Amino acid sequence: MENYEESDFVKLGVKPWLIKQLATLGIRTPTPIQKGCISQILQGYDCIGAAKTGSGKTFAFALPILQHLAEDPFGIFALVLTPTHELAYQIADQFSILGQPLKLRVCIVTGGSDQLEESLKLAKRPHITIFGALSANHQNLLFSATITEDVRNSKYLSLNKEKLTTWSETDTQLTVSTLDQRYVVCPAYARDVYLVQTLRKYRETKPSSHVIVFTDTKK
Repeated sequence: MENYEESDFVKLGVKPWLIKQLATLGIRTPTPIQKGCISQILQGYDCIGAAKTGSGKTFAFALPILQHLAEDPFGIFALVLTPTHELAYQIADQFSILGQPLKLRVCIVTGGSDQLEESLKLAKRPHITIFGALSANHQNLLFSATITEDVRNSKYLSLNKEKLTTWSETDTQLTVSTLDQRYVVCPAYARDVYLVQTLRKYRETKPSSHVIVFTDTKK
């Protein structure tokens, strides 16, 4: 039987029940941004974290949020803002997986959706809302691949400068080394044909894989 008390996450202050959830995902060692941010967030610090895509930023703030929520799992506890629909659903999935022992309720509110339907979702008092008023006594956690000085100094974020931790990578590369990136040059009128053919070839070599297609419009 695995001993969760000896996990590196324990040193960061993460509770065994969350470490067990991480283990079900095959995650046993915290990433650099998680090491640099989780313990400080658990202590109540506002946090600014900058790290490349695929570095574990979501769990860096989701783990502390869920751990604090577990102390009194009632009503809306956290508001998560994302720049895209796709990222909203991705973050919601990760919260839902980690929060299964809490029977976590997550509500996704996005632009262009039916407002009545989303009002009904909020009426169910979800724990996590991924989208207004915030209480004066709230904690700000800002995570991105890049953080500019404008963000750090923004007067609209009301960061607690007396209790603020900042973590960023020294590596200037914006993607993790394990990410394989390729592009196809094609005429604009034939993009759909190229896309279908590219996906077909990819699925032929990796039939059990998953594919996400990003577009500039819903059409």
